[in-house]
Amino acid sequence: MQPILITCGLTGLLFAISGYILYRFPPKKRNWWYGYRTAASQKSQEHWDFAQKFSGKLVALWGLVLLALGLFGSLFELPVLLAILSGLFLPLAVCIHLFVATERALREKFPEDS
Repeated sequence: MQPILITCGLTGLLFAISGYILYRFPPKKRNWWYGYRTAASQKSQEHWDFAQKFSGKLVALWGLVLLALGLFGSLFELPVLLAILSGLFLPLAVCIHLFVATERALREKFPEDS
């Protein structure tokens, strides 16, 4: 089994499932246990609700992309180091993008709080 399928594929599957759950069943109240939790998302209940739906969609979408990349990458005989590094850095890049995109969306949706 290719390392990229294990790292990217399984991470993508986990992201897709957790993103769907976050989008479909967002936490109702602000908390520090479940959901997209940053200072910006916890400013008000309206911020919280928006951040959960927005980030849930993004997490699910990028999870499917990672899963597809893992499956596609497993079709080729990649050097092990390249497959492992891709499997580690692609999910990390996705996490950074999710944070930046959600924080930007919060600032755009609630400009009075910037």
